[in-house]
Amino acid sequence: EEWKEVRKKMSATMPHAALKGIYRVQNPGLWAYFCSRRDKAAAKLSEGNNPKVVSVWHGTRQTDPLEICNDTEGFRLQLSRRGMWGKGMYFAEK
Repeated sequence: EEWKEVRKKMSATMPHAALKGIYRVQNPGLWAYFCSRRDKAAAKLSEGNNPKVVSVWHGTRQTDPLEICNDTEGFRLQLSRRGMWGKGMYFAEK
């Protein structure tokens, strides 16, 4: 069902784009770390409140997304080029 949400978000922000496929690429070590930190934050909040978690988008030009996601460090600045606001990694909710 996750792919339906991705398709919906892409269609909302890029209605004329042709979606050819959706792939979930996940670094298991970084995902475990994220879950651990999320659960630790949830334990500090009052019951019924959960940390806000958002999905973000990251585009790549020439670097294979698998190279980025399979790296144990996660997103590496070395693979980054100069962006609109300087060298760095840019993410967006839309």
